[in-house]
This record gives sequence, structure tokens and C-alpha cells, in this order.
Amino acid sequence: MEALVSALCKACQAVYSPRSLGRLLQTVNESGFLSSPLYQHFVDRGSDVGAPFVTSVVCVVKSLLHHLPSSSLGSVTLLLSRLSLWKQLNGDAESAAAECVRGAEDALRDVTRQIRGGDLLRDQEDPAADVVQPPDDFRQIPTAPTPAEIKSDEAPFLRANIVYGAYRDADHYLDVQYRLLREDFVCPLREGLRTLREYADRNVPAQRVSDVRFYRGVRIATPYCTQTSVIYRARFDVSQFPRVRWESSKRLISGSLVGVSRDSFETIVFGTVAIRSPDSLKKGEVDLQFEDESACLIDPNPYTVYEMVECSAYFEAYRHVLEGLQEIAPDSLPFEKHLLNQTAAAEGVDVPRYLSDRNKTYDFGCLVTAAGRRRSWENVPVLSLGEWPSADALGLDESQYSALQTAVTREFVTIQGPPGTGKTFVGLKIIQLLLANRRHWDADASPILVVCFTNHALDQFLEGIIETCGLAAGELVRVGSRSTSDDEKLAACSLFRIKKDQRIRNEQHVHERIIEAREEMSLYQAEITLLVGQLVFARKSVIHEKYLQEFMTEAQSRSLYSVRNRQVP
Repeated sequence: MEALVSALCKACQAVYSPRSLGRLLQTVNESGFLSSPLYQHFVDRGSDVGAPFVTSVVCVVKSLLHHLPSSSLGSVTLLLSRLSLWKQLNGDAESAAAECVRGAEDALRDVTRQIRGGDLLRDQEDPAADVVQPPDDFRQIPTAPTPAEIKSDEAPFLRANIVYGAYRDADHYLDVQYRLLREDFVCPLREGLRTLREYADRNVPAQRVSDVRFYRGVRIATPYCTQTSVIYRARFDVSQFPRVRWESSKRLISGSLVGVSRDSFETIVFGTVAIRSPDSLKKGEVDLQFEDESACLIDPNPYTVYEMVECSAYFEAYRHVLEGLQEIAPDSLPFEKHLLNQTAAAEGVDVPRYLSDRNKTYDFGCLVTAAGRRRSWENVPVLSLGEWPSADALGLDESQYSALQTAVTREFVTIQGPPGTGKTFVGLKIIQLLLANRRHWDADASPILVVCFTNHALDQFLEGIIETCGLAAGELVRVGSRSTSDDEKLAACSLFRIKKDQRIRNEQHVHERIIEAREEMSLYQAEITLLVGQLVFARKSVIHEKYLQEFMTEAQSRSLYSVRNRQVP
């Protein structure tokens, strides 16, 4: 142990290869060396640990705090607790080593204070990774994976998310986020198919693969047309899933990414689950939708047998975010200053623009509890936090009170916490206070936008707003039709219901274009249906020559007619 720590100390004192030192320290930190064997060494030997060894350990600790202040903080704190105990026991006899320990304690306090204050930038990583230019434009990368990248053994181009540092520009930020998010769902599919191929090479039955769901005996029937897309009905061997409860199963839900192959996944055609019916799934049927370019690779023969894999990551949740990232122009990134983090943390976050004159007062009467109404709270300078009603008067604990103050007085804020800490409760308080003082921010021209991760969460939050703020339809508008709430007041706030009740119609030219588009879609739908019918008929009967003429060459046509006109003796 002494020799290893001494060698690490020597490496920490090197000045000629900072990148190598950074990689070494990262390996040491991630290995758990400080918190397990080194910590246990101090526990076992106690005050018998020699001063030279302590000095070497302090050298390593300081180097970690300098190069990896954020990620090494936990293990360094744990180890310093033993070093502090050694200092108390041996400080008088080993004053030089004890002074080194005090220096490490001071460094730890400085790092902790900087992290809490937001002044610490980041761990000192290899800067070369951030300056490497991407091999292609992320806006041109297809959202769905390609067969080539799934089969490739070459690692995808990825750059680390920058937590404490700054992005160069908006394109740098968007490129990093797009590639990382896309790899998040592509990686399980790639690894799952790789495992399937390894099983096939070793003749091992693919009973269970953690990253993908596997379906055998898949046949794809002739397509049919809907108002939204061309749908292919797939039939699979449902006998391999005797214990699956399709009503509640997460298998083959609408929007899931699937890949079908007839050659052990040497070639793959990707599509998504278009329509999911538990009753159909019990019979081994599911409706798929393929991209335009992929659809032509599907064999029209309904007796062709495929294998199918389903990605364990839910593709639909990724698709819209990825497409949204591609559509953002470099000069229109929302919250650019804060997302790119190009301003020093010490400069702080500005107040909202509607509070820029700094003399506005808020009415806190809507939030003050009955116990806090001993004085009037109608004209409180909102930016003077010391004049706010107390946390008790607002019915909040200290962390909730701090979150409310920050949200109301800063243009950008993130409130986070584990379940049950009152995030939704504080969110409703923020909305209630803003609506009670809407005169300051022109609610008609710039309304509040509420976005939630799920429809259920949005319904719950909007129900809370209706209850606490008493908003009516028109004052609150729920966009989207997938509400599961039974609250009639919320149902009246749906965009569809408001447009219907107020008889709001599209302008005449827009209405006419919609009708034209629907008529055009109907014509295409009829044409596709006719072609599919002819295809089905061709499998059961001899095709009349008139249907083949447009596909025949001149030589084929002459040959056909010569046979027809030949006299039979």
C-alpha cells in the first residue's frame, strides 16, 4: 500500500503530461481505491500510520481536488475523515504531516463552498475531446437507426455532455445532445442484435435477450391504407408468449421501434407499431408502419417468414425530441445563455424582464395562510426578499420557500427533488402568485406555458390550477386530446371543446385548402386500395393481360400475343 501511494504521489507531482495524469486520477477515482482499500488501511492501522505515508496520501488528495473536484468529492471527504483523526492523534509529534492534512482540509472546504455557490466550473477533463469536429451534420442524421450502424463494430461519434463548462455555440450544444439522446435508444438495439448474432453463431437458442424482444415466425400480409399512412399487418407466433398479459404488457405498444429480417438480421427493415389492439395481439397480430424508403424492401409474398426484434427503449418518446432538436436554428435556441453556460456562474441569473424596473410590488394575499394575515401583504416589493411574508405565513418549509423566491425573481430556474418534497405544490404556488399579479407581465400577450412529461401529470397539474386559481375555459386552454381526467371543468378547457363551444372556425382559404388536401388523400387512398386488391387477386387467379401491359417490354408483349394467336392443330 505504501509503495502504491508513493508512486501515485510521484505521478501527481509530474508536470510534463497533464493529460496522462488526468486519466490516471480518473482511473484511481472510479476504481474506489480511496474509499475502500486506502480507507480501510487507515482504519486497521490507526495512529500507527507513518507520517511519510500520510504526506503522500495528502498529495494524492490535493491533486484529485484540483483535477476532479466534483466527481472525487465524496471519496475525498470520506478519506479526510480518517486523516483528520490521525492529525488529532499524532499532530504534536508529526507537525509537518499534520500541517499537510490541515491544508487538505482547507482545500476541501474551498471546493465544497465553490460547488454550493455554483462557481466551480468542472472537472479538468481532456480538452481535446471538445474541439474534435463531428464527421457529419447532425441535422442530416435519420432519427431511426440504419442497418449499417446497427451492424457496425465501430464506436459512434459521441462527445460528453458538458456539466460545469461552457459550449462553444448553439450548434455544439445541439449536436452533443442529439447524438447522446439518439445513442440512448440505438445502443440497446445494437447490443441486443449483436447478442442474437452471437447466439446464432454458436447455435444457442435465443430465449431471452435483455436489450431487445424477439419474435419468430413473422409474416407480413398485404398493406391497407388509412387516413394517416399505409399499414402492414404482421402475424407472429404468439405461442412463444403463453404468460404475457397483452392488456397490460409493454410489448408492441404504439410507437415502439421494430426491425424485421428474413436473413438472420444481415439486412433489417425498421418500422414502428402503428396500431395496437390487445385482442389482436392475443391472436398474434399487430399493425406496423414502415418508412417510405423501407417499405419497398418488404417482400410482397405473404408467405415469406421473418424474424422481428423490438427495441426495449420506447422510440416514440425519443422521436419527437430528436426531430425537435434538428429543427432548432442556431440563432433561435431557447434559453441559450443558460443552456450554453457561457457566462460565469458568479454573475448570477438576471431577474425577469417584466421586473426590470425593480420597483414593482406583488400582492401575496392569495398565498398567505390564515395564521399569517395579521398584516396586509398587498404591496410587497417583490425583489426585496427580506420583506416577503415568512415561510410559515405562506405555509411552506424552508426549501420550498427558497424555491418560490428563486422562481419568482429569476428569469431561469430549475427546481428538483425526490418524490414527496412538494415540487408540484410549489409549482402551483408559483402559478397562483403570477396569475394574481398578471398586470406586471401582460398575460394576454404572453401567457404561461405548462409542459409535463405525461398526459396524466398535465391533467393533475391543470386540475390544481383550476382549483386554486379558479380559471375558466378560455382563461386556461388544454392542448391535446389525450386527457384522461374526469373533471368536467378541465374537459371544458380543452382546445377542441373551446373551439366547438365558441364556434371558432378556420379562415375560409385555410378551410378550402384542408378540403382539397383531404380529397387528394382520398384519391391516393383509393388508388392504393385498388392496387392492393389487384395484388391479392393476382395471388389467387391468372392476371388478365391488360393489367400487365404497362409493365411489359415490347418483346414480352409480342411473345404473349404470338402465343395467343397461334393456331392449335
